Amino acid sequence: MGHYKLKKRSKGQEEPVEINVTPMIDMFSVLNTFLLMSAVFSATGFTRIEVPFFSSKPPPPQKELDEKPEKVVSITVDNADVTMEVGVSNNSSGVKKDTYKTDDAGLDLMQAKLYELRKENPKFDKVTMMTELDVKYETLIKVIGACRELKAGRPPIPWPAEYKLPVGVDSGTLIPKIILGNIIL
Repeated sequence: MGHYKLKKRSKGQEEPVEINVTPMIDMFSVLNTFLLMSAVFSATGFTRIEVPFFSSKPPPPQKELDEKPEKVVSITVDNADVTMEVGVSNNSSGVKKDTYKTDDAGLDLMQAKLYELRKENPKFDKVTMMTELDVKYETLIKVIGACRELKAGRPPIPWPAEYKLPVGVDSGTLIPKIILGNIIL
């Protein structure tokens, strides 16, 4: 670094030194830009959320519901277990209940069951999920991921030609609509 000499006045008093700060500001600007550009930002995922809405459209007639029953799947998430209830829309007595652990092996078994349901009924596209109050965020995200994203090795099930996928959902998704409480994910 350079050094500054103090100029002496004729009467022996020193004159104040002026430091040029323009190069220092330029250097800090360049360094700041470099640090911002080279910083590692954590990638944050996003989930599309649709708020449910009420429709003025009347419900379909009972005859139509009886002819074309839909699979109804309800999942209850706890920190240790996931309970999946599978039934049919027109029959409340035939509900089958299975319990899986929230570890990778348990969630793989749950996904295998959902995969089989989807293969049987290609239009099956939504799951209702309820959680206990003390469920950890990581556990909930793992369960949602197991419902939505196919495990490697499972081929995607093609959607019927007349089915319209929601915006932002690709054709390889297992279950595109997850209803969490009263929010559709």
